[in-house]
Amino acid sequence: MKFHSLDQNTLYTASADGTIKITDLDTELVKQRVVDLNPRGFVCEKEWNMFYSLERLEGCVIAGDCWGSLHRFDDRAHEYMGEPLQCHKKGKKLGHLHVHPLASHLFLSSGNDWCTKLWDFRMMTAPLATVPHPRLVSSAFFSPRTGNRILTTCLDNRIRVWDTLFSFCNEAPREIVHSQDFNRYLTPFRAVWDPKDPFERTVMCGRYISDEFGDRALHPIDVFDCVTGGLIACLVDPVCPRICPVNTFHPSMDLIATGSSRCIDIWAPLGQADEDGVVAAGG
Repeated sequence: MKFHSLDQNTLYTASADGTIKITDLDTELVKQRVVDLNPRGFVCEKEWNMFYSLERLEGCVIAGDCWGSLHRFDDRAHEYMGEPLQCHKKGKKLGHLHVHPLASHLFLSSGNDWCTKLWDFRMMTAPLATVPHPRLVSSAFFSPRTGNRILTTCLDNRIRVWDTLFSFCNEAPREIVHSQDFNRYLTPFRAVWDPKDPFERTVMCGRYISDEFGDRALHPIDVFDCVTGGLIACLVDPVCPRICPVNTFHPSMDLIATGSSRCIDIWAPLGQADEDGVVAAGG
C-alpha cells in the first residue's frame, strides 16, 4: 500500500487478486481499478496473475507481478504508462521494490531469479547494476537517510551490505550469517534499517531457527551493526515464542513492531542487554 504523493486521502493498493486499485479514504470507496491482470476472473491456477510489490516514485506508482514484470502508473495524470517492462527473468516473480530516499528516480528490484537490480526510472532500457545472489533475494533496501548503503536479504542465510551505490555492481564487502531460510508457508524474512540511526549502521531481522533460552525454544529478533557484523541485541520474550518474519523500527521512539502468523507484538526495552546481547523486552 502507498499513499498518493499529493493527496494523503488517496491510497494505492496492489493485491494477490492481480489488481491495483485507488481508494478514497474519506468515502472508503474504490475510485479506480488501475490494472486488472485477471479480467476473466479465476480460470485455473496456471492462469492466475498476482502482484507482489508496490512502490511510489515522484509522480508515479510502480508494481511488480508474478511474471517478473514492472507496471507503471502516472498518479498525476491517472494514466497507465505503456506496456509492462520485463525487469526480471520471465516467470520469476518480482517480489520487492524500494525507492531511494533522496533520488526518487532510483529504485531497487528483487526477484525470484536470484538477482537484485538497480534502476533509473528515466532510463528503463537496462538496469544500472545487476547483482546475482546464490539464492532467492527476499528484499533490497537503500539506507533510510542518505541512501548510500544497500542491504539485501537472501535465502542462502546471508544479509549483505554495500557501502556505496558505486560498489553495488561488485561483490558485497560484508556478509552477516543469519538464519532466514524458511519453508514455503512463511512471509519472507527481510532485514530492515533503523531510521533513527544517524550513522545508518543498525539493522534488524527475525530468525527462523530457534535457540534455547532457559527451558524455552524461542525465535529471536536479531539487531546487528551492519558495519562490524556484530550482534547488538537479541529480542526474546517467553510469551512470544512465534517466528516473526515481519519487523519494523518505530521512526522516532525506542519501539519495535514484529508480526507473526496471527498477531503483532510491540517491543519496548525493559533493561540493558546481557553479555550475550539478549535484551529483556515487553511485548
